[in-house]
Amino acid sequence: MLVRIAQGHFTRAELRRYLVAMAGSFWGCILLAWISYPADHHYSIMSHTFSFLGSYSPEHNPRWWWIFSAAMMLWAVLMLPLVQYHYRRFAAVSRWGARVGAGLFLLGSVGTAIVALYPDATDRVLGGFRSTDVHEKGAVLVAIGFTEGTEVNEAQCNLAAEKVLALTQVESSDRARTMLLESLTESMRSLPAIS
Repeated sequence: MLVRIAQGHFTRAELRRYLVAMAGSFWGCILLAWISYPADHHYSIMSHTFSFLGSYSPEHNPRWWWIFSAAMMLWAVLMLPLVQYHYRRFAAVSRWGARVGAGLFLLGSVGTAIVALYPDATDRVLGGFRSTDVHEKGAVLVAIGFTEGTEVNEAQCNLAAEKVLALTQVESSDRARTMLLESLTESMRSLPAIS
């Protein structure tokens, strides 16, 4: 069952449970990171970035920063079966659109992993880059991947709706035509015979 789910094959009930478990795990870790943020640093979502919960800089969350990183990595990994599920479900509408949507969601997941691996801190990590520089690039990938992936998903839903509507109209016209012919045939039978 775990292999099947890891490949994005969910029953309706499994998908529901998976999403609840994923959201609960992610937001539970975020809540722990927020609770563990040092009180004397006065974290507020109104004045600090979300990523400060995962910053090991002394002025942020030096002791428990890894909880935020764990939440982000969890999200990145747990999105992978959903990307596969998304592709398979939308390929019936548009194989090209499903590839683009899944690719964008995968890009968002990669960005989330980068955010997890490179906390919002000022130390140098890659050549002249600071960890926060790489972190910000990851956050941009998250925004682009999930925002644009959702847009493609919406476009595919609209395309599916149009296809269903077109099929319904064709079926309705065929049904209407059949009913009209039956009605005309019945009417002609009830006419008096011409002698």
